[in-house]
Amino acid sequence: MVFWKKIALILGLIAVLVTGFSRLRLETDVFALLPATLPEVQGVLMMREHFIQRDELIISVESPSGEETQRAIASLAEHFKSKPTLVKNARWAGLFESGETASALLAWALQNAPPGKIAALRERMEAKNLTAHLQNVLETLASSPDPAVVQRLSYDPLGLTEALDMNAASSFDSSGFQLASADGRLRLMFLEPAEHMLGYKDAAKWLDAVRAEIKVWQHDKNFSSVQTQFTGEPAFLSEIGNDIEHDMRGTMGLTTGLIGLLFWIMFRRVKPLLWIVLLLALALGLTFAFAGLLIGKVSIMSMGFATIMLGLVVDYAVLIYQNASDYPQLTSRELRRMAAPSVLSGAGTTSAVFFALLLSSFPGMAQLGLLVAIGVIVGAALMLGFLPMLVAGAGRHIDAPHSTKPPSVLPAAIFTVLLVVVVAFVLITRGWSGFDGSSKALRPRHSHAMDAFEHLEKSVGQTDAASVPLIITAKDEDYESVARETERMLSQAKADGTIKNYAAAWPLAPHRDAQEKNRDTLTMLITEQPRLRQAVLDAGFTEDALLLFKGVTKIWSNLLSSNQWPTTIAQHPATEVLSRFISDRDPGTTIMLANIVFHGTPGTPDLTKLMELQARLRAAPEAHAQLAGWESLGPALAATVQRDFFWQTLPLMLILSLMLWLVFRNVKDFALLMVLLVFGAAMLIAAMTLIQHPWNLTSLAALPLHLGTGVDYGVYILLAMRRENHDITRVRGTTGRAVFFCGTATVIGFSSLIMANNQGIFSLGLACSIGLVNVLTLSLFLMPHWRRWLGK
Repeated sequence: MVFWKKIALILGLIAVLVTGFSRLRLETDVFALLPATLPEVQGVLMMREHFIQRDELIISVESPSGEETQRAIASLAEHFKSKPTLVKNARWAGLFESGETASALLAWALQNAPPGKIAALRERMEAKNLTAHLQNVLETLASSPDPAVVQRLSYDPLGLTEALDMNAASSFDSSGFQLASADGRLRLMFLEPAEHMLGYKDAAKWLDAVRAEIKVWQHDKNFSSVQTQFTGEPAFLSEIGNDIEHDMRGTMGLTTGLIGLLFWIMFRRVKPLLWIVLLLALALGLTFAFAGLLIGKVSIMSMGFATIMLGLVVDYAVLIYQNASDYPQLTSRELRRMAAPSVLSGAGTTSAVFFALLLSSFPGMAQLGLLVAIGVIVGAALMLGFLPMLVAGAGRHIDAPHSTKPPSVLPAAIFTVLLVVVVAFVLITRGWSGFDGSSKALRPRHSHAMDAFEHLEKSVGQTDAASVPLIITAKDEDYESVARETERMLSQAKADGTIKNYAAAWPLAPHRDAQEKNRDTLTMLITEQPRLRQAVLDAGFTEDALLLFKGVTKIWSNLLSSNQWPTTIAQHPATEVLSRFISDRDPGTTIMLANIVFHGTPGTPDLTKLMELQARLRAAPEAHAQLAGWESLGPALAATVQRDFFWQTLPLMLILSLMLWLVFRNVKDFALLMVLLVFGAAMLIAAMTLIQHPWNLTSLAALPLHLGTGVDYGVYILLAMRRENHDITRVRGTTGRAVFFCGTATVIGFSSLIMANNQGIFSLGLACSIGLVNVLTLSLFLMPHWRRWLGK
């Protein structure tokens, strides 16, 4: 019967592993780490959904001269267009660099212009008014000092653009929508892959092929001086995914190797080490399987759970093996019974801490907590269930010395006073290291894609300003009021210096009713084209002045003949440009991508002004506008993290207090553990101040994590003090050895995260490592003396 139970257990474990791993996916989207309920996050997600093509690669093409860059990017675009199995589309022209694009945009804007202005345009085109209008245009061309007016009228003598808000259109010149640097030496190209990419491996493979084609093109076309950089979704996807894969392999291998080396140094036994490694691998595999079953997609931050879990679970194995070495006469059942209080209390407090992370507003942090908690529970169950049977009576007993007299009080007292003085001095004189509320904690520490993106911001944008996107949402029936209120607010913000400039494509917003009402007038312009052409030529203009008019009427004629009127953005020839900053994908709703220019430098706006504008937008919900850039995320995420910290720490302290009281039911032990937690946290804050490393969105979680993981060491020592009748020398020679191993192994697990390329995971690993070293030092070297001073 026992045999069949074992077979059933093995088959059950295999089924869980296979099913879980088959469902497990890696979520490399950094926005999956953010709280989706925040308006600022919703704005960024809306911008990505409507205005950023997820598979589109952005390539910067740069050379020593603007003329060479122009030739190079045109040549490179043709090269990629000749590779249909690799690239579906290659675009590089700016918004208004093409005559066809300008005609298509003007045609769309006039279709959706206010009917009153279109009616005025029709009146000017009447035969009795047209001659006078053209004469006025000639007089303006001869006398106007404004070159922009002269250029516009030279290509639009009929005054089509007078039906539009030209101030809004001209604001694009300083809006940050440009696709080339001011000197023309850097231009942008957008590549769309021939096939949709399913994950970071597909993205990496496609990017390698693109790089190879660029090398071939440079060699064949003699463009060796041209430099290219990649950014955009495929570049970030490939980079983040490969970094996580590399970090996982490196940190897990390093953690396992260092823990194995530490075990060998302390115990000099191979067989139990192999059993422990096997159980650790099984615990890790089961946790991954549960992740697949419960979550499915695991975020990049959550993948850091593996090394943390290894460092925690090995603690329970070492405690059991240490007990087996100290008491080789115990049977497996007796060994399990002896180790159970320490293992269960440790697993309970640690899992409670990590379960508390489920209260986090950040999905990545909540997943990390869930997976570590599950891993700790699974690991503790495996170690208690199997390891006593494997190591009972097999330990190499080492007689721990008993103290013949109490150890000297003086060194511990001096060290305690010195620590208190130093920590107090640092906190009083220098405070804490501050809080970095920016979104840098979510980005890679070293990223070619991010470097390229920041280079583009500096090259294409203004050197003394920072551009931040703005999302404006309006129902069709409310569009006029929303546009009016948003325009009023932004104009006021510009007037009082809150923002430097703004650009919103008001003239290009779709209006179904306006298209219906303007249809007759625009049809008249098509049918009257010969008369209007002749009138313009008779007034002294050339055929070049009619190119824009011809292009516009040709577009209208094609749309009307195909019964695509009223027209959506997707149906219009200008869709390539329009879809970049206007979306009518949701029926009855217009979503517009505007641009706000703040004082500052590219990528670094004046945060005070940015937060001031955010406050104005929140106070005016009728504007339906929301900032949607990385820069706007920082202050909102910082406030969320600090709120999470309070709501995580408060219940965590209550849970820990309850659990510790149930374990000890002793005021002195309970008070000592509270001192350990509070003073350990103070030491961590002081240490972060000394190394001048500011807290950020993820490292702040190290404080509650240090509470739950560090308290275990105090629990083990106090239980051993009770068991060994407060014999400090004996406690350090038995349980102290195991606690030293446990703490060092856990520190190894957290410190391996310092190798991670993600800034948040790096900061979390750094803070947790420092905090655990502090608590381990207090638990091993000071707490036994503190407990002895308080009496039995």
